[in-house]
Parts: sequence; structure tokens; C-alpha cells
Amino acid sequence: MRPNARSWLLPLLAALIVIPYPYFPMLRSPNEGARLYQARAIVDDGTFALDGELRRYGQMGDLSHSDRGYFPNKAPGISILGAGVYGFARLFTGGDGSRVSNEVLQYLLRLFCCELPTIALLFFLRRELWRWSGDGVAADLALIAYALGSLAYTYGLLYFGHQLTAVCLMGSFLAIEGSRRAEHRQCWLLALAGFLAGMAVLVEYPSALAALPLGLYVLWISARRWRSVLVFGLSSLPPQLLLLWYHKVCFGSPFAIGYRNNVSAQFNQWTARGFMGVSVPTWDGFWGSLISPARGLFVFSPFLLLAFYGMAKVWRKPELERPTRLIAILTILYVMFAASFVYEGWGWTVGPRHITALAAFLIPPVAVALAELGRRGPAWRGVGVGLCILSVVITSLATITYPHFPEVFTNGFFEVSLPLLAGGFLPRNLLGLLFHAQTPGWLLFFSGWIAILAWMAARGTSSLVGRAAALATVGAGLLLLGVSARGDSPEKEQMLQFIRQTYRAG
Repeated sequence: MRPNARSWLLPLLAALIVIPYPYFPMLRSPNEGARLYQARAIVDDGTFALDGELRRYGQMGDLSHSDRGYFPNKAPGISILGAGVYGFARLFTGGDGSRVSNEVLQYLLRLFCCELPTIALLFFLRRELWRWSGDGVAADLALIAYALGSLAYTYGLLYFGHQLTAVCLMGSFLAIEGSRRAEHRQCWLLALAGFLAGMAVLVEYPSALAALPLGLYVLWISARRWRSVLVFGLSSLPPQLLLLWYHKVCFGSPFAIGYRNNVSAQFNQWTARGFMGVSVPTWDGFWGSLISPARGLFVFSPFLLLAFYGMAKVWRKPELERPTRLIAILTILYVMFAASFVYEGWGWTVGPRHITALAAFLIPPVAVALAELGRRGPAWRGVGVGLCILSVVITSLATITYPHFPEVFTNGFFEVSLPLLAGGFLPRNLLGLLFHAQTPGWLLFFSGWIAILAWMAARGTSSLVGRAAALATVGAGLLLLGVSARGDSPEKEQMLQFIRQTYRAG
């Protein structure tokens, strides 16, 4: 089933993704900064080591060290991709990298390495959602909620590896599903799926958590099992061999990774627990990653709860039974990972960033759930629509104002996002970066943002009862989140003042 309505949807979502630019140079975001430095180093110095960039641009966090220099402590995939972006940008300055400021380069890296891949994923994902749900409105509601109301929005706007990983893994899944239905393109699609799975590991080490099940899924569903899994496996090798070579060059062994060579003693303490910071599940890890108002997945994206209802319903459809089983297995694996990862190591973050890929896999059953709720009655559909709207409001406002909640805040939306908005604090945007037209940029953004929320409320359900239920769900969700705030403290006020300073410094 192919989308044949609302041709405005994808362009509008693309605009809402590329316009905001929450950039705070005073913050010196280490996750982004270390990779930006490495992108420069690859092009300017012909090395993976950051020593030259550290001298030119100042100190940076998230580093590892060996006798060969300083390196990011993360997998190198997004840095290597960023080097291509930076090398192309230098062509417009006569090859003089110093004329490409870090502010402009940061936007370009976010745009080409995270935002545009996310937009491409939305295009292909939309077709799959229509096929799963059989309800175009339900499919588009799920797509909007994913694009603007999930971890995909936060980490699609930042030069982190999490959303690029999600794009690669979900792209691999979509290619595998396409190969099941294709008669003449099976080999090509499986090769693409394998390459994307390998790329995901090159971008983020924890991607192996999903890449291996995807390979086993190919073995399970394919008519020519061993040929198919061989194509998938061989196609995944080039990125993985590049990763092993990178380890050899930087740390002396193909199996010596950055997390074992952290400069920070605190990071070394965290990663010493269990295997690279992953040990046994804890209640703190489970609560903090999924339910806590501080960064819980289902607090910032409550619409994802619909996925469990959708999985229960879609189990009855023979053509979707196997992919649903895969999604259920991946959900268990990612939840166990979130509960087992050292909770203090999540850092200044909106939502549980290390399980960003999980949000993508939950979207097809969310679309099914919204379609099924519509069949149950308008009030039920209204509740589902309300959860989608609530997710967009919470996550998108948190992301565009300050997508780096310090750990001191126990309810970042009410303690950081809303106070910043009330105080008139909004960061740079694309029009401000290009033309110093900050206000028109935000007027354009919020016009589109309000328009898409209005469409969700008005068209997501076709009855007054459903719309009333949607608005009631949004109100109840905001009220519940608001009353969970624990009040002010000197530490919170001091940190909020620091956040305001990062705005003024920018």
C-alpha cells in the first residue's frame, strides 16, 4: 500500500527538522565536539588523532588516549562521514579549513549526517506504516509522532551517532522486508540490508544489539536461507573491517576500543562495571530510562506505549507475524540494555539516548495500534491521537530549547524547557545562521509546528468525541508530568542560570 495523500507532510516535517539549530558554543558539547574535531583532523591533518585540533580549538571531552595520540572514545563512523562533509565544505573556501567556522561546520555535520538521513528514513518508513496499518491517517499520525515526538527528533538534530544508527538499523529492516516481497531485487536488497547493519556498528558499538538479530532474521525468513544470510553477512563486512582497522591504527589492536582508553577517570570507572558499563539489570536503570520524569522514554514519548497494544493485535496477521516477533525481541533486548547500562553514564541528555534505535522499531506497531483504536471507537482513537500530540509537544519543545538536560533536573520539561520559553530563550535557527533573521526563522518554525498539531487534532479522529478525548489526554498528561516536578532547589537554580549563560554566550 503506497501513500497517496497529504503530499505536504514530508516537506513540512523536513522543514521542522532542518530549521532549528540548538547550538551553544560555551557548552562545548563533548559528544559532538570530539567528532567534529576528528572530522577536521581526517581532512586537515590526514590522521584520526585530535592532537592538532586540540591545540587549535581548545580542550574537549569524551576522549581516549594511546601512545598514538588523542581520539574520540566513540566508534568512528559518523566522524568519517563528517570528514566527507567537511572536505566538501572546504572546496568553497579555496581549501582553507580555518574559514569554515565550527558553528557553520556543526550545522553542516548535523544536516548531512543526521537530519537528511532521518528525512530519507521518513520517506521509506511512511510506505511501510501504510502497509502495516491499512489506515493512511493512522500511519501518518505515527510518522509525525516519530519525526517530532521521539528520540529521533532530539538526536536527529544533534551530531550524535544515535539517530544515524537508528536510520541504518531501521533501513536494514526495511530492506529485508522489501526483499521478502520483491521477486527480482532480493539479492540487491539483502546486500543493502547487510551493509546498513555493518554501518550501524561502525557508527555506534551498541548497534550490535540489533545488527545480529537482523542477520538471524534473514536466516529465519528467507526461502534460500544460507545464500541470503551469506549475502547479508558479506555485505556487512566492509564497515566492520574498517572499524577493526581503525582500532589497530589508533589503539594498536583491532580489538582495543576507545571505551577502554578513556582520558576521564570517571568514564573509566563507569565502563569498568560489567562489560563496557553494562552489567545486570537494575531497578534504577529500568525506572530512570523508561519511566522517570527526568529522561524516561515513555515520559517524553508516551505514544510509544501504543506499540505494545499494536504488537498484540498484529500477531493475528500472518504476513506480519515474523517481523512483529523480531520487533518484540529487539524491544526486550533494548529494555534490558537500558536497565543494565550504568545509569550515571547517560550524561546531559533529553531522553534515554542510547536506545534511540528502539523508537524506530516501535513505530510500525504504533501505526497498527492507532488503526485498531479507530475501529474500537472514536474515544479510544482520541486517546491515541492525544498521546501522539503530547509526545510532539514535550519532545520537540525540549529539543529546540535545550537538548542537554543536566542530571540535577528531575523534570527537565517543566524545570528547563518551559522556563526558557517563558523567558524568551530560543537558540539559533537556519535563517538566523544564514541571514541573521532569527525571528522570522522561529515564526516560520512555529507556524508549521502549530499547523501540524492542528491537523493531528482535527484529522486524527473524525468525531467531536474523539477530539475531546485527544485534548483531555494531552491535558491529563501535562498535568501528571507537572505535578511530578519536585520543586526548586539551589542546585537547580544555579544550573538554570548556567544554561541561560550558555544562551547569552552564543
